[in-house]
Amino acid sequence: MYSDWTNPVNGLSYLAVHGGPGERRAEEAGETHGPPKERIMAKKSGKGPRVIIKMSSTESPYRFSTTKNKRNHPQRLELRRYDPVLRRHVLFKEEK
Repeated sequence: MYSDWTNPVNGLSYLAVHGGPGERRAEEAGETHGPPKERIMAKKSGKGPRVIIKMSSTESPYRFSTTKNKRNHPQRLELRRYDPVLRRHVLFKEEK
């Protein structure tokens, strides 16, 4: 059925790759099917109201980054969050 088909990448027949009567398997011969395929991650388009911002603690040098939707929150963001440097909750303000 597939005996005359050959792979253009490595030149092996279908039976050599998948096994068959009288044929050696590609894995046993040490031959590979080609380079491993790269995984392509989805890219953000860069369009839209969501931006990355930096939040800094008002009482210590600790900072973290997060995102916000500029359409919903055009003003500067202020959050009360846990500060691991001080080990308590403090006010965080959005940086420029």
